[in-house]
This record gives sequence, C-alpha cells and structure tokens, in this order.
Amino acid sequence: MIEEVAYQNAEKYDAVGLQTVNIFTIPALKRNDPRLFDSNGDPIYDTDWQEKVTRPAFTQNHQLSFTGGNENAVMEPF
Repeated sequence: MIEEVAYQNAEKYDAVGLQTVNIFTIPALKRNDPRLFDSNGDPIYDTDWQEKVTRPAFTQNHQLSFTGGNENAVMEPF
C-alpha cells in the first residue's frame, strides 16, 4: 500500500527525523479501526477510486445574459 512505501521512504531518506521527531508511525499499527479493517489489518472495503472519479456522469451548463436599454425599456432575459 502507499503508506508502506511512504514509511519506507521516510526510513531511507529521513532516518534521523523518523527517529527523533517520530511523526511517522508503522502503517500496520494504524490499522486497528474495526469499521475499516479486519482483525488482520486488511481493508474491509476495496474501492477503486480511479474508476469512481473518472466514470461518465451527467453535467449541466447554464448561461444567462440580459439586454436592456433606458428608463422606458424593460430588461429581459436574452
């Protein structure tokens, strides 16, 4: 998973920061939310987000303009 790669990069390129600041955690230790992960730490859901955000969908486009004149003319949508 991407978080394991990020952790490995932190170990390789920022070993001092990883040990001193401790802003990174081992990804397997974060996988304890039973709503998202099973008892082995594997994700319950397998969502293909690339497919979800690039699927065909309906769109709408509205344009509105007005024309007008003077105090004797009425503004109307064009």
